[in-house]
This record gives sequence, C-alpha cells and structure tokens, in this order.
Amino acid sequence: IIQVAMLFESSPNAETNAHLIASAPDMYEALKQLIVDYRIICGKKPKNNLLQTRLKMAEKALAKAEGKEK
Repeated sequence: IIQVAMLFESSPNAETNAHLIASAPDMYEALKQLIVDYRIICGKKPKNNLLQTRLKMAEKALAKAEGKEK
C-alpha cells in the first residue's frame, strides 16, 4: 500500500486511493460471486425493480473492471 501511495504522493487522497487499489481484487471477486449466488438463489431476473437496478449496476461495474465497458 505504501508503494502505491507513493505514486500518488501529490494527491491529498493518496492513502485512501492506495487502500482502494489494494482492495480492488477482493472487491471484484466478492461482487462477482455475489451476482452468481444471487442468480442461483433468486433466478435470472429480479422481481424487484430496485434489486434489478442494483444488479445492473454491479454487472456494469464488473464489465468496467474487465475492460469491457468504459
């Protein structure tokens, strides 16, 4: 984390950014597994509009992390 923070030394959020970057792989895997588990338990399409919106947000975030969406 310190090495990453040094890359952003001039940023007032350097340490926060470093922690975010360091935790990104874990967050990615957790979100990916959460979507898989949700689909197994609840089916392909959520019946609740809010859940459907949140699921789309999660899928969009994963696609962005994978370089499939900008």
